[in-house]
Amino acid sequence: MGDKYHIIQIRYLNLFPGGRMAQTAKAEKPVSDKTEKAVLKIGEKEFQLPIVVGSEGEKAIDISSLRAETGFVTLDNGYMNTGACTSAITFLDGERGILRYRGIPIDQLAEQSTFVETSYLLIHGKLPTKKQLDAFTNNVRRHTLIHEDMKRFYDGFPRDAHPMAMLSSAVSTLSTFYQKTPDTAESFDLSTWRLLGKLPTIAAASYKKSIGQPFVYPDNGLDYCANFLKMMFAVPTEEYAVDPDRLRPCAWSAPARRVSTPPSRPASRPSGARCTAAPTRR
Repeated sequence: MGDKYHIIQIRYLNLFPGGRMAQTAKAEKPVSDKTEKAVLKIGEKEFQLPIVVGSEGEKAIDISSLRAETGFVTLDNGYMNTGACTSAITFLDGERGILRYRGIPIDQLAEQSTFVETSYLLIHGKLPTKKQLDAFTNNVRRHTLIHEDMKRFYDGFPRDAHPMAMLSSAVSTLSTFYQKTPDTAESFDLSTWRLLGKLPTIAAASYKKSIGQPFVYPDNGLDYCANFLKMMFAVPTEEYAVDPDRLRPCAWSAPARRVSTPPSRPASRPSGARCTAAPTRR
């Protein structure tokens, strides 16, 4: 028998010639453009597919109902032409070298914000005020310790295990120590603080295991990055001093300079400075 071929045609349909839905650069998610449709023709049947427009004016054909309506699926090797999801968090265009978090260019965040501050932005959708940042910072800082039993997991890893594989496994074990699934805003916040607080401790422990050195406990009197670097590179036999020039981009508190969009607030203490330590919670 000869091969059976389906003739499929896709064309662009403008329901209102000259009409386009106005979009703003600040749109948080793609919206359906009701004036335009894509028409998929399979044999003698035609199917209209919605056109969605993103915050940067990029357009996509929404094929969510394709299989249900036609029985067909699409084939896109490597997903080079497929958007996997919509996101109000990140805009990425590798061809143009664009990366934005919540609408803010990554180069501004890298230059003028901190790791903890950017974490707040990704989670809550906006940069924090000084009061919000202080509260968020304090909550993260109080959860830097990992359970002592977790250290025994590292004893079971091979000596030459890759640190990233150990980190991934150790993060997964957190669910065995904190078994309640977050189901409220408060419990979600608590899980967020725990993960942000403990991840540097877990990462440093994974590195120490790979080089055969003893683990270093977190020091909540240091800022986020200084604490991480100390756990990574300090040894019990020597004093460890962190280079302040390496700390500014990810300190606990924000530097004086700000990006243009967030609310202004007073400059904080210099990055890398020691701060009053908060009691640690597990």
